[in-house]
Amino acid sequence: MPPTPHRILLVDDDVDERDAMALLLEFEGAQVAVAGDGEEALHALRADPLFCLILLDLDMPVMDGFDFRRRQLRSAMASIPVIVVSGHPDLAVAVRGMWARAALRKPVEADVLCRSVDAHCGGH
Repeated sequence: MPPTPHRILLVDDDVDERDAMALLLEFEGAQVAVAGDGEEALHALRADPLFCLILLDLDMPVMDGFDFRRRQLRSAMASIPVIVVSGHPDLAVAVRGMWARAALRKPVEADVLCRSVDAHCGGH
């Protein structure tokens, strides 16, 4: 029986970067849902809480990654692991207290992204 594919929620307002990451992950066999901001991501989680991982940008309109993560941690979906993928100028400081599994700087190398997903996707 083939392994269950990773089910990833990719949250990023940059359409080009989001599409590129989604295509890469889908090529690697993952199922990817996308959201353009934290509010869309919360709606996606409420509709389908079975994601094994969230890839989260920080600087987004409407609801940024910080606010999304605070709300996620207070919800029934708190156990879904998060990898921050951001161009934030001080990424290490920015992710402190977010309980993220990893922080990857944009633009992220394809092999680094795929290895991180494999390493941190919950239940795999």
